[in-house]
Amino acid sequence: MSKITVEIERRLRDQNAMLLLYKSIDKYIENLTEKIFQSNGLTLKKIEQVITEMVHSRGLIKSLIDNKINLTEQFDWVMQLKY
Repeated sequence: MSKITVEIERRLRDQNAMLLLYKSIDKYIENLTEKIFQSNGLTLKKIEQVITEMVHSRGLIKSLIDNKINLTEQFDWVMQLKY
């Protein structure tokens, strides 16, 4: 399991904790975006990949919050674990 998966499962029952996770990922993306302008080559590609993964995670968390998913057994969460 990835670190983000573990964090989501740990916080899933608490909507406030999920909102905090959403905000922290949003801030992380913002910080990485600023680093793009200072990077090149392989470092730039790595940052782009991490941003892509974080944007996906942020979208997932937003969806879980909006749909009031608070149990690891709910389909909206389980379908994310297919891979």
